[in-house]
Amino acid sequence: MTPTIPPSASVVGNFQQKGQTILRVKCPYCAKIAVVVKEAPFGRDLVYRTYECGHTVTHKKQESRTDQLTSLRSLTGKSLRPFQVEGLMHMESASLRGGILDEMGLGKTIQACALLKMHPEMFPCMIFVKSKLKEQWRHHLIDWLGVEHIPQVIDNSREKLDPTFDVYVVSLDMLRRVKWLEDARKRLKSVMIDEVQLVKNPSAERTQLARTLCVNPEFVIGLSGTPILNHAGEYFTFLNILRPDLFPSEERFMRYDVKWVEVGRDENNKPKMKPGGLADPVDFRRKTQSFLIRRTVKEVEPQLPEVERVAHICELAKEVEKAYKTAMEGFFELFTDDKPMGGEKSINLLAYISTMRHLVGYSLVAPTVDMVADHLIENDRKLAIGHFHQDVGGQLELAINQLCDDGGFKRPVRLMAGLSTDEYERRKRQFQEDPATRLIILREIGDGEGIDLQMCSDAILMERLWNPGKEEQFERRFPRIGYSGKLSHINVHYMTPIGTIVEFFAEIVARKRQYMTQTLDGKEMAWQEEDIMKELMEALATRGMARWRL
Repeated sequence: MTPTIPPSASVVGNFQQKGQTILRVKCPYCAKIAVVVKEAPFGRDLVYRTYECGHTVTHKKQESRTDQLTSLRSLTGKSLRPFQVEGLMHMESASLRGGILDEMGLGKTIQACALLKMHPEMFPCMIFVKSKLKEQWRHHLIDWLGVEHIPQVIDNSREKLDPTFDVYVVSLDMLRRVKWLEDARKRLKSVMIDEVQLVKNPSAERTQLARTLCVNPEFVIGLSGTPILNHAGEYFTFLNILRPDLFPSEERFMRYDVKWVEVGRDENNKPKMKPGGLADPVDFRRKTQSFLIRRTVKEVEPQLPEVERVAHICELAKEVEKAYKTAMEGFFELFTDDKPMGGEKSINLLAYISTMRHLVGYSLVAPTVDMVADHLIENDRKLAIGHFHQDVGGQLELAINQLCDDGGFKRPVRLMAGLSTDEYERRKRQFQEDPATRLIILREIGDGEGIDLQMCSDAILMERLWNPGKEEQFERRFPRIGYSGKLSHINVHYMTPIGTIVEFFAEIVARKRQYMTQTLDGKEMAWQEEDIMKELMEALATRGMARWRL
């Protein structure tokens, strides 16, 4: 006897909860909010999902098109690597509503473009990207989809959606100013979100608008190499967009899926709690493995050149020593007074730390220029230099310009805030394609996004970041999948002035890097930003004053 197939669940709905847009699914039997407690495959094409209400529904898998890869290659002249094919198949099995969270350099954009090429039912599609990456996405889409699917890149809020296009590229920050949201909501069949960590704040206007645009489209694909940067609670918004039946409530997620950690005591000696890692990483991975996929570089391409981190030890510049000592003494006096931590005291301590960090940045310009000079003379390889403070980057550029003028080298390319998209692209391509342009200066946060540095085997990180995940983003711009060059290893020099805040931070950041990797791969998160700052402050107060008391 042929079994009775339960009906499918109703489409995703849009609800308001505490002023936030939340996506929900309703049970087709009782209309209660659907919360999956069990799901299992039924044959090749269906999945059974049992809800908390006791009813069981079906979910149809997306038809696999991976058998079209041969024709895809003949149409585009491009081919996919086996792990990229696996990524496509995983998204198909998730009915094109999932996340590709591969490490940087593994071709997430390529996989997204290939999905569009193989699944025309995803058109019209809107792709949300960072502003500076719009032009890069346009080039990738044309390469993979051909001239019949040239994307409309929305450059300003007054520009209307042209119905003759079926792919739209727009920045998330522009959403709150455009007039075509309702039109897009009705027309779109799919949405792609690049760098999904941009929608981690559920209260942000751009997050709520992006969520609203994900209500009607059947297909949603998210991309990120670093989907979680601070705590597990940042997962919720994206998870709710993809699978509102598994993650229908932020309150529920924070209560059951997130581990809370004590970070101090208030004035009444009650514990202050902050979101930490995953409460049960194994269970979380079980719940999400059907629609999220993540691969590391080492897993898929063990022959890629290794990143070799080298601490370049140097001295604090004499001209900033007095100011640094004053800041250090102020920090020490405040840290060791009788006032409890928190409030104004914590704010002022962080201000001292920021001042010391900035002074160290100025101090590192000269030794960095010396390293650049040695590099230019000793070999013909390209070199990338990362910094954090914009004014420090400006001083670095001036000094290197003078060095290049004196030595007969071509001046460096600098990527910085405020460049137009066209100018950003022009400078980026100059570094990538011009053999004589051997130097690039960029900020480790933001300005380095969207640029591949696979032709470059050397880098200097002049200024450190508090978040090693951002430093790893910078490093992963080098050993890229598919690059035909033969690089045995990547040299990344971390400037480390002894006896300063950077030296103590360097010791702590290695542990931070380790737990960031563990968290991204579904394991236990052991560290928090608060932990690092607390440990850094204690190190400064105990060991940091040793040199400056002399």
